[in-house]
Amino acid sequence: MELSERAEEIFLEFGRTFGLIPERKLCEDGSVCVFYHTQNGLQEEVWMCFGNVDEISYGVGEFFGGSCFPCPDTFSDFKEKMDGIISGNYRIRYGWFMSVLEEQVGELWVTKARYSGPRWNGFLFKIFCNCPH
Repeated sequence: MELSERAEEIFLEFGRTFGLIPERKLCEDGSVCVFYHTQNGLQEEVWMCFGNVDEISYGVGEFFGGSCFPCPDTFSDFKEKMDGIISGNYRIRYGWFMSVLEEQVGELWVTKARYSGPRWNGFLFKIFCNCPH
């Protein structure tokens, strides 16, 4: 199985696990993308793409994005992050020009990933945590 096929299978697995309807798209550059639009069990759009030979890019809404590479070494890291986001076990704290993916460990929130981008999210930090039920 090629890396792109394995990545696509992982992307579609989230839909089966969480009962979400995927939209698959094959881009002109050969990237394989799966979108989970806002739906029952998902409060923000989630997208994931495999391209550049060995890289997964992913995002939530218009306020968080990240990447994992090289694949296949980072498949498990990607799966853990996306599972945490969709299940609601992770939260995204965002504001200014950045967002932070966090996991609660005891009473503390531990950073799992950071994203800095050109999008202005306002002066105050906001928190997104999916509620799949």
